[in-house]
Amino acid sequence: MAIEEIPNSYLILTSTVPYDPYRLDDRHTIRAVKAEKWMFHGFSFGIPHGYLAIMSLPYVDEQSYDVWRDVVMFHSFVCDDPETYHYSEVAYPKGHEDSQLKFVTDKTYFYERIRLTSGGEVLKDERQLRVNAFDFDQLPLLVYPTTREILDKPLSREEEAILQCEGMLISESKVELEFSATIQYRKAFQVFRELKVRDKMLYDQMRLYVFAKSIKAFTEVYRNYNCSIAFYISILEALAGEPPKCNAVTACPECKRPLPPHHKRSIEQWLVDTYGPWFKNLRGIRQKFFHKSDYFDIGDVIYEIQYSKDEHRWPEVSKFKDEVELLEKITRKSLIKAFFAHYQKDCRHHVTV
Repeated sequence: MAIEEIPNSYLILTSTVPYDPYRLDDRHTIRAVKAEKWMFHGFSFGIPHGYLAIMSLPYVDEQSYDVWRDVVMFHSFVCDDPETYHYSEVAYPKGHEDSQLKFVTDKTYFYERIRLTSGGEVLKDERQLRVNAFDFDQLPLLVYPTTREILDKPLSREEEAILQCEGMLISESKVELEFSATIQYRKAFQVFRELKVRDKMLYDQMRLYVFAKSIKAFTEVYRNYNCSIAFYISILEALAGEPPKCNAVTACPECKRPLPPHHKRSIEQWLVDTYGPWFKNLRGIRQKFFHKSDYFDIGDVIYEIQYSKDEHRWPEVSKFKDEVELLEKITRKSLIKAFFAHYQKDCRHHVTV
């Protein structure tokens, strides 16, 4: 790459940025950047959400390319933000001159005023973050319940008003988190990169999760929902491992020939016992996808229902979408627990400055 073609910074779309410039390592500092329309010219979906945030990673030398790739996958995973990966994959160009960027120096950029009324009564009037700006040395690592699990719980009067007036974000709902921890972004990123040597399977599984969750954003012509499901199931199968082996009989009692060890339970029963009865149906989808290239597009089903006015099929669609969201949550939660165990172990052996 010629000197004049080297970009100053890679742009990373995200919903979570550092509140202040953050030193990732000795050579790279992540900074929040003001989002502008021109940044999305190469992004097929245009400006993707209302909570825009952009952060930059400087191009220092050729090694910065690998750092950028790992930051994209790591950040997508810990923040559960598939748009980070999607944008980095399809937006062009990948890097830009720093002279084009407006780095955030005035912290008021992160905030907006929210005022919500119902029947003349003010339910909410407060200044709140417009984007998720955090101290990256104390970044929350969270797993929320699914939408169905949240909606099945009773809502407060304020939550009902928010839901009716402006839609309620999961983060605004008072829910009991399924996993909650705080990480130092720099240290966690270092642990993630070291997984390539320490636990290559987990490193690959975390990246596969990010890719699987982003697939539906890539596809317009070939929209196979079974693809993501198959990848999630494969990850969970690997994390669950094999059922215990039975060593009661090691040789044929008649001819004394050694017998191969067998499992005390079938692999399918082992997985159902590990994750729950709902897992059986989705595992069947995985089998059909990998062995028969099975295709399923929920969008086609919705169109058929609307065209035929066959209303009794809506519960079937709702159940499928709930199961897929549950699968996504359990996959991410399982991976986070495995990753966090590495992170804690590393922190016990090193003093964090």
